Amino acid sequence: MSDYKNEFKLQGKIKFIDDKANISKSGGEFFTREFCLSMEEESMGDVTENDIKFQCVRNNCEKIEPFNVGDEVIVYFSMKGAFGGAKPKEGKPKSPKNPNSLTCMSNANAWKIELVKKAEGVSDSNSDAKDKQEEWDKQQQQEKHNRDLKDKNVPHPGMKWDTKKKEWVSPEPVDDLPF
Repeated sequence: MSDYKNEFKLQGKIKFIDDKANISKSGGEFFTREFCLSMEEESMGDVTENDIKFQCVRNNCEKIEPFNVGDEVIVYFSMKGAFGGAKPKEGKPKSPKNPNSLTCMSNANAWKIELVKKAEGVSDSNSDAKDKQEEWDKQQQQEKHNRDLKDKNVPHPGMKWDTKKKEWVSPEPVDDLPF
């Protein structure tokens, strides 16, 4: 096993945020949300703009929610890739447009986004993006903690974990009889 970790980070300004989309082909639910990060780089005296597309997948789709176009952020991501198209016997997939080229798909999957600087002139009526991100992270940690506890030893079906009391409690009885 390699010591290499598939973890990267880039800093830039958000150029575009797409809506959440269900891309499942089997009728299930597999959500993604794409956004574009713009970075300026200097090379040989020229400044060029590089636009990098990221995607948030499944429960990470909401990670981009606290941010606006123009916000400067750091995006933590991993790379995913696969051969595309038909795979001939020699192992090199052929592109239908150019049979001599290699066909490979790559995705930059964002799993954490941090605010560096809020976009000028953009007001966030709810709260600062960092506060929203921290709140969302805490909520996700609490939900994971509750799932882990629930998976370990639920006394019986129907009992719920009380986060304030930190114990399993029975649900309140419901009197739904018609008389």
